[in-house]
Amino acid sequence: MLENAPGRKKSGFIKRTKPKLKVIIGDRDHVTAESFYHVINLLNMDIDKLCNLFFKDQKYKLLYKEGGSDNKLNQLVFILTKTKKEIYTAVNIESTRFTRLSREEFKELYPNEVNNLAKSLNLKPSLLFNYFYGGSTRPTILF
Repeated sequence: MLENAPGRKKSGFIKRTKPKLKVIIGDRDHVTAESFYHVINLLNMDIDKLCNLFFKDQKYKLLYKEGGSDNKLNQLVFILTKTKKEIYTAVNIESTRFTRLSREEFKELYPNEVNNLAKSLNLKPSLLFNYFYGGSTRPTILF
């Protein structure tokens, strides 16, 4: 639908897409991840492609050792034993915001936060968007 035509620069795609999304989602500085997810699905657009374009300058760190152990148990334990500080630092969320999200004082993540969490876990953003907002059937997340 709003796909980037072959040979065109990505910046043209972003310039055409951002205003259209703002009309549908609203003209707020911070759109909720859930709204972002539903609009992208409604428009039948590729959420991974959009995340790569919109959030390409976002900073994040991997939460596991690349090329680490081939032992799947060790990989899982390594990720699951991360502290909250290691997680919010890797995902690039302010500590107070992360605390309030985990206490459910804030209910909504922002799209860039879902994107950064996915990237820090070396997952496609669409997988986590589907996990959080895809309805009753949550995808299985494998590391």
